[in-house]
Amino acid sequence: MVFGMGFAATSLGVARATLDAAIDLARGKTPQASKAMRDNNAVQGLIGRTEAQLRATRAYLYATAADVWHDLSQGAAVTEAHRVALRLASTWTIHQSAAVVDTAYHMTGATAVFNANKFERRFRDMHAIAQQIQGRDAHYEDAGRAILAGNLDAPPTMR
Repeated sequence: MVFGMGFAATSLGVARATLDAAIDLARGKTPQASKAMRDNNAVQGLIGRTEAQLRATRAYLYATAADVWHDLSQGAAVTEAHRVALRLASTWTIHQSAAVVDTAYHMTGATAVFNANKFERRFRDMHAIAQQIQGRDAHYEDAGRAILAGNLDAPPTMR
């Protein structure tokens, strides 16, 4: 589970860097036959929503890690609930980070495809992370099955 948390934390970093680059671009870019991106209400709203999405995703990952760490540091054994919580937080973070990168990438328009900018590389990096086993959609099914089984206080099952 800790391995998955590493992938999730890395995806947050890629998402943060991509969104920051999009914000910097929006501050100075004026698309042809349009008003400056920084003055465009649609861009402003998109930046606000995407920033909130990224912050909420980061908070969820870090809060989950802190909760599990607290239990373990008090001498508790790893439970199925811990495993499920870490898996959900990791997978969700990877998926939400990819969505942030996608939003930033598309918001920047054709600027994103040029090698002089880092958007295209970060887009590929993020999707490489999302394609790893740590980002599998099947993790939601595994977590749901464990939650529905209702035996989350037991030690994790061996897989």
